[in-house]
Amino acid sequence: MKDDRAQSMPQPDPNPLDCDVNGHGSHVAGTAAGNAADRVMLLEATNYLPHQLLRDTDQMSMAHSLEVRVPLLDDSVVRVALALPASVRNAHGKRMLAAAAGGTVIPKRPFELPMDLWMRGPLSGAVREALLSQDLPFAREIPPRFRRHLWRRFLEGRTHWSRPWSIAVIRMWPAANGFRW
Repeated sequence: MKDDRAQSMPQPDPNPLDCDVNGHGSHVAGTAAGNAADRVMLLEATNYLPHQLLRDTDQMSMAHSLEVRVPLLDDSVVRVALALPASVRNAHGKRMLAAAAGGTVIPKRPFELPMDLWMRGPLSGAVREALLSQDLPFAREIPPRFRRHLWRRFLEGRTHWSRPWSIAVIRMWPAANGFRW
């Protein structure tokens, strides 16, 4: 790329919060002489967030035709949040935000595929057949009696879906990908 084109390209705002992350003259309350946690927070907010997280989110969302919005990064919301004393912000952050929005904090939950449901429904026959197959590689190391017991315990809800799945996939993956044992 020519130098003149690079010069004319939009550059990220080097300090989107208009804060001095080194602690000199910051207008964000409590951060001028702030504790280490506040300094790290400002450093992440002015560097990692805009130059990595938001950039990556923007690229991935555009690649999949998604509109991603980040309302909690609205300038006025960020300025109010950063103006709170660190002791208040760190102790009550999510609860205060939820109260301001008129709701409650919903605990985070990991995203999980409904494997248990699928293995009891549409995948049941395939998983059972692969798990109990005599063609199973390492059949001596995983005896048929153990595999039947494992499948029964899964159906009874006494073992996690990942146990029978991990054995069944040893049989299913190579077959689905053209490998022979």
